Order: sequence, then C-alpha cells, then structure tokens
Amino acid sequence: DLNQYWYSAETVAKIARVIREQVLQIDLKDMVTQSARQIAKGGGSRSRVGPWLDVAFLSTPSLFFALSKSERSDSRLFDFDPDLGIGEPGYIHYDFRKPEAVPSELRHAFRAVVIDPPFITHDVWRCYVRTARVLLEPNAPTFVLGTTVIENGALLRDELGVHPHRYLPSIPNLPYQYAIFSNCDARTLNEINPEVPIEPDDLLSQAAVSVAAEREAEAPIRVGADGLATYDFEAMLEAALRLEETRRGAQ
Repeated sequence: DLNQYWYSAETVAKIARVIREQVLQIDLKDMVTQSARQIAKGGGSRSRVGPWLDVAFLSTPSLFFALSKSERSDSRLFDFDPDLGIGEPGYIHYDFRKPEAVPSELRHAFRAVVIDPPFITHDVWRCYVRTARVLLEPNAPTFVLGTTVIENGALLRDELGVHPHRYLPSIPNLPYQYAIFSNCDARTLNEINPEVPIEPDDLLSQAAVSVAAEREAEAPIRVGADGLATYDFEAMLEAALRLEETRRGAQ
C-alpha cells in the first residue's frame, strides 16, 4: 500500500514559489505581467545557469505538478506510483529500497532535489540521501529541500547540510507536525504559516534538543585502536531511554 499524505494547497504554493526563486530563477512579478503572453507562445523565457537538469522531485508529486509543463520540462518526478506517469514524460519509476537504481543518463544531472519520503525513519531517509547524492551534480552549487519531523534534524543536517525553517508545512490528517529543511535562507520560508496552529520557534527549539540527545545516545559507541567499534550496551540502553523521555517532553 502507498503511504500518501498531501500538502495543503497553500503549502504547495509556498514551496513551489521557493523552487521558482531558488532553482528556476523566475521573477514572480514577470510571471504575473507576462503570463498571458507566455501561454500564447507556449512557454517561458527564463535563462539557464548551467547545462544540468533542474529538479529531481523525490516522492513529491504535488510539488512537481504544481509547476507548469514548461517549468517542469527540465525536471523529473521520481515516484513509486505508476499512475503518476500516465501522460507525463517526466515521470521516473522509483523505489527507495533500491536507492541507486536510477537511469544512467540522470546520474549527477540535477541542480536540485526536493524530498518527502513516505516514512520518517532514519533508514528510509538514508536511502533517499543515497539517491540524492547519485542525482545531484557534484561540482556545482546545488539546492536541497525536504520535509519531515523535526526530530530528524540532526540526520538531515549531517547528511544533506540542511536546516529547518519557521514556515511549517500544513499536511492535513498527518498525525504529527512536519518541518521544512533546506540549504538556503529563503525569506519566503521565514514566514509563519497561518494554517498551522503551532508556534514555529517552539517546534524548532526541539531540533537543538534532538541533536544533543542523539549525540548522547551515540556516545556509548567507541572505535578502538584496531578500528573496530566497541559497545557499552548498558549505557546505550540508558541513553536511548533518556532520548525517548526528551522527545516525549518536547511534544
């Protein structure tokens, strides 16, 4: 079964705006004043910064389809649901359990990745990180954006170099609150989302707590002079219990 939740329309519009500003480099005022003329011509007039593809949308169909056909012509949607590929040439079948199984011509071809895994576990996120590294152009500035629970902040910072923002995404029916992480400082993501009845600074403060707690949980693991890891299992259990208590207290 597909584990699917959808961003609200307002959240989709907000993230799509960030993608336009940070990756597609479309001036939004020009979009408003020239939209009729561009539609009549059948496309836009933005200039490319480099020879790469734009965005690899990993399990984010609502964001991919929020862009017009011309806007997403140099992007690709990687998703498990084959129905999304009906009539869409930019669709690529993707199974996160095979994170490096991407078409050879798309390896290191993208300037940006946008990620929203169907599960929040570290194991699943690490699969998506592997895919992102395969897809991103390694020798140029790249843009990374992802959404997940704030408790994953340490993992995403270490693996993708991203940080959380004050704008919190609205995802109806999702039992926990997500945050948006990226490696940019977009002013758009510093705004407060009126759809979310949570003080963003309170939620973001949990990220610091999570980082400290996870580091403490990892402390019982040491590497000896022989290069092999040694484990203090009693200390690991105590650290895991403290981490769980910290997370519950932050809720």
